[in-house]
Amino acid sequence: MRPRTLGVLEDVREAIDYIVEDTSGMTFEEFVGDRRTRQLVAHNLGKIGKAMHRLHREDQAALERLSNSRQYIALRNVRVEGPDATEPATVWQTVWGQLPVLARDVDVLLMQGSRAKKEDQIETVEMSRVITDNLEAIQALCREYGVSRLEVFGSAVTERFDPARSDVDFIVEFPPGYEFGPWHDRYFELKERLAALLGRSVDLVMVEGMRKPRFVESANQTRRVLYAA
Repeated sequence: MRPRTLGVLEDVREAIDYIVEDTSGMTFEEFVGDRRTRQLVAHNLGKIGKAMHRLHREDQAALERLSNSRQYIALRNVRVEGPDATEPATVWQTVWGQLPVLARDVDVLLMQGSRAKKEDQIETVEMSRVITDNLEAIQALCREYGVSRLEVFGSAVTERFDPARSDVDFIVEFPPGYEFGPWHDRYFELKERLAALLGRSVDLVMVEGMRKPRFVESANQTRRVLYAA
């Protein structure tokens, strides 16, 4: 990976860290009412957008490995006031629904760039054998159901996991325009097949539904990528 690309990725990671710090513990209502915080967030989203635009010009391969990379380029022009102001709800969803995923992608590329990990390596430190022993089958299910990304979080990636009683928590992302079928049948089928494979209850959280800041903060502490299309 090019040294210049690593510098751009480090800028992105720094901007994400500032946004998380500025909004930590906030509710959406508090965010809307706090003009200074909205301006700080807009400033750092703008930095992310400029960095993405730079990658678009200089390193397309790296850009393509960042989830939703194209949409972040538009953040160069995010505004909190005026007739062309971006809706606070859109900014909030970006901060708590999408930036955690971007942060993980950036971390992977930074680690690969520093040779701490080989390309596409999946972190398995402290990961339960119920995951590692079934990883290939889990990835096969992701391909079968057209999943864009699957992550595991919670006790299954810590020493707290109890093989006899613990369930497994996943975060799933589907591609835009995904056909779930009536009553979201495809989603529920995937959840049931994961549970059958692992022999235990499974929680399958869609990334779009991750809107509570405290939940996102907690999940981010243990999230590990299992599959990325």
